Amino acid sequence: MALEGLVNTHGRAAAAAEQQSDGAVTGTDAHERISLDSNGVRFQALYRPDTSGSPRGGAIILPPLNAHPDWPGVVHQLRTTLPEFGWATLSLQLPTLSNAAVTIADYDQELPEIARRIETAVRYFNSKGIGNIALIGKGVGASAAAGYLASGQSAPIQAFVGISMRGFDDNKDSWLYSPRSLRKLSLPVLDIYGSLDYRDVINSVKARGMAARQAGLDSANRIRLGAFQNSATAESAQTRRAGYIAYRQISLSGADEHFNSSESYLVKRVIGWLKQHAGGITISQR
Repeated sequence: MALEGLVNTHGRAAAAAEQQSDGAVTGTDAHERISLDSNGVRFQALYRPDTSGSPRGGAIILPPLNAHPDWPGVVHQLRTTLPEFGWATLSLQLPTLSNAAVTIADYDQELPEIARRIETAVRYFNSKGIGNIALIGKGVGASAAAGYLASGQSAPIQAFVGISMRGFDDNKDSWLYSPRSLRKLSLPVLDIYGSLDYRDVINSVKARGMAARQAGLDSANRIRLGAFQNSATAESAQTRRAGYIAYRQISLSGADEHFNSSESYLVKRVIGWLKQHAGGITISQR
């Protein structure tokens, strides 16, 4: 199956003008642009420190397929607003693929490199004394993040936010099939999407919810609460019965996959959820 519709077309011309061939974004402050090394592969990222004075942790942001780390709309809003509320952000350049005739099988092969980039980002945060880390993905970036978390990764991630998490229910063996990944997770998850989102995002809503809640129920039954043991919902009677362990699914009415005019509201929901479910404070900063 070709990945038609996977490349976000929002601001395509402007973004192309801003992006250099090495993936660096030229329309950002120079001090935000960093180059990281993933097992010998250099890639670009944008780092913005906490500006609130009350640090809560770090957020790794994965943009959509073939999008740069300051992609217009949700990615830009998240990476620039979260620091005002205690979350340093590190937005990553993911591996890029040709727009023509790319298949899900092609992108499946990128999971090891995506995993290395996430783990490199975790180490970068750790080097700055930031240990409370959330992972946020948009579009295919969200599906990739879920696939990474489901792969038995070793990097400590405290919470996961999937925005417009792609479903691809005709490729259920792919690690991009988000319900398959969510079924394996045992950490707080926010699943947020627009009511007019991509068809596969909407079609997989029920499957994503059922998978995540079953995973939570399994964890509760095994008393393996892990990262979400101190969350607001982890100890509720409803959670114990239904396996809702810190899983929240939110639909933004009238929003499409770009969340035009809804970015600020979406970011507020993400900030509120992170404060509730991953609100630890990292004291050491350098």
